[in-house]
Amino acid sequence: MNFDLSRFHFTSPLHVANARADYGQSQRMLHSDALYAAVMQAWALLGEPGWIADFVAGSHAFTLSSLFPFYGNAGGEPVYFFPKPYLQRRRDESADPGLAKKLKKAQWLEADRWAAFLRNESTTPAESDLRGTFLSARLPDPERLVASDVVPRIVRPRDEREDTRIFYTERLYFSDDSGLFGLVRYDGDEAHRRLHVALRLLADEGLGTDRAVGNGRFRLETATLALDLPAESTHAVALSLYGPETPDQLREFLDEHAGYEVVKRGGWLSEPHNTLRKRSVYFFREGSVLRTAARPQGKTIDLRPDVLPAEHSVWRVGKALFVPVTLS
Repeated sequence: MNFDLSRFHFTSPLHVANARADYGQSQRMLHSDALYAAVMQAWALLGEPGWIADFVAGSHAFTLSSLFPFYGNAGGEPVYFFPKPYLQRRRDESADPGLAKKLKKAQWLEADRWAAFLRNESTTPAESDLRGTFLSARLPDPERLVASDVVPRIVRPRDEREDTRIFYTERLYFSDDSGLFGLVRYDGDEAHRRLHVALRLLADEGLGTDRAVGNGRFRLETATLALDLPAESTHAVALSLYGPETPDQLREFLDEHAGYEVVKRGGWLSEPHNTLRKRSVYFFREGSVLRTAARPQGKTIDLRPDVLPAEHSVWRVGKALFVPVTLS
């Protein structure tokens, strides 16, 4: 199965806020709903509100995965990492139970191992393949992929009678030829064009937080990725944050084989309403295993706070990319 792929080579530090908005710690990935929101914000800056309306209505649309880490491999073929699915495989009784416990720490599987896991052909890896939270025989050291530092910042109040407050923020630095990547499925050539118009602007504007001080800028590359995935299955793995369209659809997705985690998404609005918070919504997290043989569309919901006028929509996209998985 072939996928269109985009590689984000970050040329400046990156900070991705977590659910608690804790600046002292950055996530190592970018959720799909944040990328969709950045694309829509870019369209608004470019004076193309009609493109936003078309996308919400399902015209000239595309489906994005979240952005996951990749390792540049010293100029060779990049090593792509996918989140470990929420799926329990039967353990080999002859395997070392101590090793199995250590391997539970793995959060990221390199592409070939991840695809084998989805086909139910995975084997017990060597302990030496566990590099921090990465399971890979080709990653020398996680710090060869991404390093970080924590730097102090200040909040200077407008009221001079108040004290300046210090806070700390973690910044990520990806090594040469490494960064984040995402898969994408287009509904047509116009959808491809509109997405890349936005990404060209975002390359200069940046992704993540602290863009005003130059964070999150990147160089974009496109490629294709061939994955040996199951042809058909009753269940699928989400590669994006996913929001079911109806309660009935949600009930259909959950059976005894489903495995998932939900995450609350919301946050602050951007300029000029950056003192307002969006309403919140819960999505299935990347790696969730749901009972579906089709490609569900997912729900796009307006999180506009009540104090804003009805025409000022704040879209949060729960549209997800799914791939099939073979059960045990």
